Amino acid sequence: MKKSKSRRKNTGIPYELVVQSIFQEILSQEAAQTVSVEHNVTVEGRTTTHQLDVTWSFTFGGIGYTTIVQAKDWATKIKKSDVLAFRGVLDDLPGQPRGLMVTRTGFQSGARALALAYGIQPYLLRRAPLFNLTLTLGSWARLQFNRARSEFNITVYRPTYRTLCIPPQSLTNGMYKPNEVFLSSADGKMLGTL
Repeated sequence: MKKSKSRRKNTGIPYELVVQSIFQEILSQEAAQTVSVEHNVTVEGRTTTHQLDVTWSFTFGGIGYTTIVQAKDWATKIKKSDVLAFRGVLDDLPGQPRGLMVTRTGFQSGARALALAYGIQPYLLRRAPLFNLTLTLGSWARLQFNRARSEFNITVYRPTYRTLCIPPQSLTNGMYKPNEVFLSSADGKMLGTL
């Protein structure tokens, strides 16, 4: 692909650079040999020139691949027409590149389904909500990642207890063995160990 830098003003550049750095980190972890990850590239298509937010080219098993990432830092959700426009860009580029769409606001349900039908991977990338998570003695958290929705779910468990019994023999240099720390409920019923 013939590439040249574009001079067009783009207000979504900080978001695009975050997307670029995330995909660069992903590629650095994989077995594929990364050739390049570039931001704001102009590429000559079969019929017209296209400005691309992020491109990455890599080889795997001796075969070269190109992926085009469309980063949308918009206040509204991605629509079907946006997916169709991106699909048109992908179809115009030589070499059959793969496509990814990244947004901070999400996809309308029809747009997400359309993207998947065309083989375009939809991603949601937004700033994590700020919240304080404090785990105290006797509490724990479970973190789950839902791949289908690209979401993390955190569940915090804070059982209430009346007594916490740590046998002296379980303490070693101020540490305790969780299976030797017994919890009981407010009514004195044994709940189990940490």
